[in-house]
Amino acid sequence: MNTALKIKIRIIVVIALAILLVAGKLASAENNDAIFYKEKKTGWWWYHDPDHEKKNEEEKLNLKPAKEVPSIADISDEKLWNLHPDQFQELLLGLQKKAVQNPTENSIGEYTRMLDMARRKSVVFANAQMLYAQQHPEYDVAAADPITSPGRVATTKQTTQEIENKIKWATGNYGLIYFYSPECSYCEAQTPILKFFADKYNWEIQPYDTKKDNKVAETFNVTVTPTILIVGRKSGEYLIVSSGVISLPEIEERIYRGVRLLEGETTIESYSVYDYQKGGALDPQSIFKNK
Repeated sequence: MNTALKIKIRIIVVIALAILLVAGKLASAENNDAIFYKEKKTGWWWYHDPDHEKKNEEEKLNLKPAKEVPSIADISDEKLWNLHPDQFQELLLGLQKKAVQNPTENSIGEYTRMLDMARRKSVVFANAQMLYAQQHPEYDVAAADPITSPGRVATTKQTTQEIENKIKWATGNYGLIYFYSPECSYCEAQTPILKFFADKYNWEIQPYDTKKDNKVAETFNVTVTPTILIVGRKSGEYLIVSSGVISLPEIEERIYRGVRLLEGETTIESYSVYDYQKGGALDPQSIFKNK
């Protein structure tokens, strides 16, 4: 057999093997595709994913061994009382789990004893913290924002006076832009409230109907009615006072804060702090000013 013939035979053999290999892969792929679509169809139609692998139903749970909780029957109250908070918490939680797992009289009793001690320790801490705050007014929130009736009356009077003075001061320097819609029921409720504000403080209010003046609304990116904006006459800077109907006290408070922010009298960090609260417990920056 000559060399050329041998080469041809080898080529034919290689081609035949390649054809068989490809055919086998195609057959396998077709079989896999058939299984895939059959299983997928089951998943789609019966609302569950097809099981690609059978799980072993006898598979055991891989759980960590439970930590044994010691009995505290022979431990004195003094020793339990002086435990480190981390140790105290760990023991308390362990006794709770022990009582839940096996709610006998003994386990419930030990957990109740530990829980009662935790309550007593919290009372001691609260008392100590109360006395410390009383002796250091800079940390006493009640001193800056009293909860007693006389204190609340005085705080309300002081707050109202500060708000009204600032709004009156800003008359002529600031104005309001009011976006409304004739079909808006919330606007019907907001309009008379806003008119009362204008009459009380002599502020100018520029109304815009969002249906007719839609370009103005787009300029200020207004998409909700009613919307109120406060605008500085000289600077042209503005802030959104409200989107949606709000009450007169809310309007006054937001305009007061907006004026102070635009005037540089306050910052974002102290936006809600009144002037009379500066330097106190409600002023977040006071801890730096007092040092």
